[in-house]
Amino acid sequence: MNEIINYIRGIDPVIMLLLGGGLILVLPSLKPFLSQVVDLFKNFTKREKPVVPPPVVEDPSILDLVKEWEEFYRLCKKSGLDNACEKLDEVWHLLRKDE
Repeated sequence: MNEIINYIRGIDPVIMLLLGGGLILVLPSLKPFLSQVVDLFKNFTKREKPVVPPPVVEDPSILDLVKEWEEFYRLCKKSGLDNACEKLDEVWHLLRKDE
């Protein structure tokens, strides 16, 4: 790395000016090519997200609701969650089966 820095320091200022002028003349003509290369890399790294349709949500019928409540109540009883069963009885007192 030091060799490169020493080489650049040793270049005549006139040659540096000529190289700078040449770069100024060449860069505008390379702009379309460079923009194509940049676009190519952008498209390569850009991934499109798959389109997922929204889920269709149907309103549950009253029979489905009662069936789900009974299943939930049964699972609470089976698990020994007596407090949860009491709260369900308070909220859904009309659906309670007399045992």
